[in-house]
Amino acid sequence: MVHTRKIISVLLIITLLAGCIGLSVNAADSLLLPDYTMTKSEWDSYWNTVEGDNTQIALTPGADATQLNFNWHSERKAAVPMVKIADNENMENAKLFLGYITLADNDQQTNRVTVTGLKENTKYYYSYSLGKDNWSEPEFYFSRSADSFKALLVGDIQCSALDDGTGYKDATNWNTTLNTALKKYPDTSFIISCGDQTQTGASAIEWAATLSPKAMRNLPMATTIGNHDHKGSTYQHYVNNPNSQLISTSKTGTPYWFRYGDVLFVVFNTTNANVFESHALAERAILANPDAKWRVALFHHDLYGTGHHAIDNDNYMLQGVYSAIMDKFEFDLAFD
Repeated sequence: MVHTRKIISVLLIITLLAGCIGLSVNAADSLLLPDYTMTKSEWDSYWNTVEGDNTQIALTPGADATQLNFNWHSERKAAVPMVKIADNENMENAKLFLGYITLADNDQQTNRVTVTGLKENTKYYYSYSLGKDNWSEPEFYFSRSADSFKALLVGDIQCSALDDGTGYKDATNWNTTLNTALKKYPDTSFIISCGDQTQTGASAIEWAATLSPKAMRNLPMATTIGNHDHKGSTYQHYVNNPNSQLISTSKTGTPYWFRYGDVLFVVFNTTNANVFESHALAERAILANPDAKWRVALFHHDLYGTGHHAIDNDNYMLQGVYSAIMDKFEFDLAFD
């Protein structure tokens, strides 16, 4: 939505207590995220190493808490879609997972891998293929209990690719805000982004900025297609979403769902006016998860707010469509 609304909502933490929906968490000190905050000089030095680098790896939630999805760009035929994961930084006795390749919208390829069999409350280390027997330096990932957990809700990150200083400012603000939130909530299990990850949806440089925070190497982010993402077609190349709807009329990407403990998250694409696709997504997700105690809907458009977009024609239409879907499938909570 509007750029001024961007990432302020990062500070909104889903801390839904057991009496409501059971998303609070008790984490061991050994599984707390580090302090990612940086001074300006530290950030500037780090930014010089990642600016414009769209090959930074992205983590996304798997189909459930025992899985984790990976996605990264590389030059075509330069890398094999492989991830190694171990419970030690030396990567001893690491398990190897093989994924698949798709062509990106530029001269690169997208590498996608799903890791399975993760145990809860464990510190893992992963490394991914850079090609020619080269591997990335190990990064860590905390698998947390799915019985109760925290998720960090963000919206309108909207990193731009402008070289007039705006791109740097957007990345700086996103990094600072995310780090501030994680310092306060170091037991966060994953991030939920309710859309507009980028400004135009058409630039690899925008995604390089969105993926630039160091915390993004350690936390999966469940993304939603926003109207700014929908302006282009890059979104689909930077995510590895589980249970994606195979057929969609959207050029941007497909909606999906994932399960975390007793909570079923259904991620809709409100930039697509095809009512039948959204209805089918909800139906399939719920049929596959009849025992889920809680149903949470995620979408981008502000269907329940009072901002200036509330009177947009498309919002009027979407309010009717999604109110009906929320009621029919008895969703307990909706985030936008």
